[in-house]
Amino acid sequence: MPEQLLFGQYKIESTIGAGGMAVVYKAHHVSVNKYFAIKKLLENMTSNPEARQRFLREAQTHSKLEHPNIVQFRDILSAANNDDVYIVMEFVEGRTLSKIIGKETGPIPFEKAWVLFKQILAGIGYAHSMKAVHRDLKPGNIIVTPDNKVKILDFGIARDETGHTLTQSGQMVGTLQYASPEQIRGEKIDKRSDIYSLGITLYEMVAGRLPFDFDPNSSTYHLMQRALTEDLPDPRDFYPYIPENVVDTIFKATEKDVQNRIQSIDEFYACLINEEAPKYVKKKASGGFSKDSTWESPTTKQINLDFSSIETEIINLKNLSQIYPNFSINVKDDEIELENREDGKKVVRIILYFVILFLIIMFFSKVFIEPGYRFKTKLILSYLPFYASALLPFLILLKTRIFKKETIILTKESFILKSKKNKLSFNYIDLALITYNSSQRSFKFFPKNPKSKKIQFFKNSKEELLQDLNSILNDILKKAKE
Repeated sequence: MPEQLLFGQYKIESTIGAGGMAVVYKAHHVSVNKYFAIKKLLENMTSNPEARQRFLREAQTHSKLEHPNIVQFRDILSAANNDDVYIVMEFVEGRTLSKIIGKETGPIPFEKAWVLFKQILAGIGYAHSMKAVHRDLKPGNIIVTPDNKVKILDFGIARDETGHTLTQSGQMVGTLQYASPEQIRGEKIDKRSDIYSLGITLYEMVAGRLPFDFDPNSSTYHLMQRALTEDLPDPRDFYPYIPENVVDTIFKATEKDVQNRIQSIDEFYACLINEEAPKYVKKKASGGFSKDSTWESPTTKQINLDFSSIETEIINLKNLSQIYPNFSINVKDDEIELENREDGKKVVRIILYFVILFLIIMFFSKVFIEPGYRFKTKLILSYLPFYASALLPFLILLKTRIFKKETIILTKESFILKSKKNKLSFNYIDLALITYNSSQRSFKFFPKNPKSKKIQFFKNSKEELLQDLNSILNDILKKAKE
């Protein structure tokens, strides 16, 4: 169909993709000079009333959804001289998440995965609020734009693709690797089926692969039995640097019993940001998960860190101090002190200082070096609003780029965060995880108690140092809890 003019307006330029029921084209609207994606029901499906009805149902479902993380519906068109039917959608430039995972990046560190996954949660959460269940969530149906914006595709239709994707009520809906047990059994499904698929998607993002190796020569029955009966392996078996609460959340989202699964997108989000998120611990005997709904107080249980168990981490910290001269480590018998003076925003602040100074000089030159100058309040007031409004954004930027020397102290009993004005101490059991915040180049410490405030530390440090240090600190935290 490439180069064909459709409905006198859409010039079909290329094929984007094809499935068992439909093909998607990239089309240029010649009147408005804009690109669109057009999905066409395959010719061998147009005569099938059921397939046609499902295709129209997709259009009806999709037309109700307007969200920045969902590809926008534009129109539905029918050919006058045949049974061809088309859905016109927003064209999104980017790559599917499936092309990114394991192919471009390998496992995606959770700090980066979260930037994408929280957008996926936002889009699906909105769809669920509109009573729409996707039924075929997977990385292949998620587009990531060059500026890391997420767009979700294919609402309201499940495609009968080659191999392991079936479609209609009473049959399996969705691609097998991501399908919930109730989908595989052909049972009635609801939003919790999407939550299972999201759990598998997050698993693949942070582990860099799916939980099971599927032999392409295996029978569909064998693959279905594995998905229904086998427990998921710990994603840390494939990539060890996954935060504990993320692993807990994945296991809870992929519970085979729908009643024990995460019940809503809001709960999924809360678990990942560790706000009143129940902790699930894997039982060695059965492979299931049990709920611990109470938060352990530091007064009832203490964890002591054995320094001999973190010798590798200490060596890695010393290596970092060799790479970054303004990051120092001081190892004593009873504590390890990590002092950070690696300023990651010094150059930016210098530039901002010069811009601010330039604007101030410009203001005074206008006010005091005017031809025939005489001091007049009216003259000052006439220039002040303009220069004040010009200065304000740079002053705000400067404030957010301030760097302060800070220190982390590891003792056998406590994890201590020390700055010039404050000192906070935690027992290791009271820290849930440590994440790297790329937007502010800092660490964020998540206390286990959801009522406690998250703590930002090492703000505006060097990005490379924080990324290396983050994995080491989480390793130490993990070993302290073992």
